[in-house]
Amino acid sequence: MTDKIDHADYGNGTRSLYGYDGRGTIYLVQHTRGDGANLSWRSYWRDERDRITAYQKSADNSVNPMEDGRGDFYDYDAEGQLTRARYGVPDPGTSGDGYQWDENFGGWDNNSNWRGYDALGNRRGWNLQTSSGNWTWYTRKDNGLNEYRSWSPSIINYDEDINGWGSPRHANGVIMQEGTFTGGYNALNQPMLMTSNALSPNWMFFGYDPLGRCVKRWRGGLTPEGI
Repeated sequence: MTDKIDHADYGNGTRSLYGYDGRGTIYLVQHTRGDGANLSWRSYWRDERDRITAYQKSADNSVNPMEDGRGDFYDYDAEGQLTRARYGVPDPGTSGDGYQWDENFGGWDNNSNWRGYDALGNRRGWNLQTSSGNWTWYTRKDNGLNEYRSWSPSIINYDEDINGWGSPRHANGVIMQEGTFTGGYNALNQPMLMTSNALSPNWMFFGYDPLGRCVKRWRGGLTPEGI
């Protein structure tokens, strides 16, 4: 068996200890202070494809209050993509039950079927923003163009969704509206006009020279001349 590093010592007195399973994959990492006090401890579980399915912290919080004995638990689909992560699990080596919050990488398609990811491998689903306590939902357009429809509460519109703007729609997959942001683009995907809550009711306009360089930028009201 190939020799493995079992520990590393640092100039500040910290030591990192490593444990390996029978295949030589790390399943244990511990960081200690010079006096041996536990800074952090992580135990890992993996599946037959070496994906981390769970990890757990130590319950020794004498130095680090974040060491609460909890951990995370992960689910994957048949293609190996992460479908769900459960955080703050009391016994992640056994199951994901009792989690404090979770994040899902799945969602419903237009035919009301649950799909972990869209056809391009991009996430669907929701997650809880722990800092604000708000949920964010992700929906996608099933058009093969790798486009989100929304990440709530922000609705997203692309150039193929919006008529007008003084020129034909180009359907280049450019985001024109996201939340309070609205922008318009030319056939080369160069920004022509933009606004947001910070600018409203005014807009920022952009002008280009024949070589495509932005040479002018100005603010003003939305008029046919401006478009």
